[in-house]
Amino acid sequence: SVEKLIRIEPSGVLDLYRDEGYMFIQNDSDSNNYSFKMFFLEDGKSNRILKIEFIEKSKRSLSNTFYSIKNRLIREFNHLPTTANFIISSALQLPKDAILLPVAKRIF
Repeated sequence: SVEKLIRIEPSGVLDLYRDEGYMFIQNDSDSNNYSFKMFFLEDGKSNRILKIEFIEKSKRSLSNTFYSIKNRLIREFNHLPTTANFIISSALQLPKDAILLPVAKRIF
């Protein structure tokens, strides 16, 4: 299944507060950067809604790593003192909008 091809890994130290932060969808040397916020319905953590918002697309390099992208986003959007940050990648080149993003949201 497609879920087995997608990897979601923390970027750096995983914060205790994981309901809001940034996700970086890796595609070769490009990174599509999103903010996310998790909402839980009345019954606790079994029913949840993941709201994501596209921020930017950036090129990764030796000087522009996920760590530096994350630090720049934290400085630019400083409403969160610390954030949970995740890298989403796939073993295959999957269409981002049609497959990768919806499946990542489901398994997140």
